[in-house]
Amino acid sequence: MNSKILTAQQLKVLQHVIDSDPGFKAQGDLGAFLDSWLVCEVLAKKLIMYHKDADQLPSKWQYPELTAALNGFGYSYDKNRVKTAFKSGEEKRSNRSARALRNSFIHSLSKKDRLEIEDRNKELLELLSYWKETMLQGCGKLP
Repeated sequence: MNSKILTAQQLKVLQHVIDSDPGFKAQGDLGAFLDSWLVCEVLAKKLIMYHKDADQLPSKWQYPELTAALNGFGYSYDKNRVKTAFKSGEEKRSNRSARALRNSFIHSLSKKDRLEIEDRNKELLELLSYWKETMLQGCGKLP
């Protein structure tokens, strides 16, 4: 199966997103998580949009759409790490994806969610950093 190819303009846009700094990291661990999450979510949405040849970012998206886009563009990636970052759903506390934590915290401002983000900050930031590195490889910035 032949992979789709990202255009030079699409690669430029993805690179711009990777280089973006939303500016929340000054707010401690929670801010650093939100900074990374925002960049990673925009990258995921743009990749899905490009894969579907759509004109605008999807407002809602599902994990299978992301893996279809990754596979469609021929990205090499660790399925477990991407799943742990982006899978939605109701996992048990301390085992939720970065996406599930972000969603539950943003929509409820739960102290338990905030504490979990802070307690798992290093792990979550490593997962999101892995995602950015995977995308950088696709932009031709890493070997």
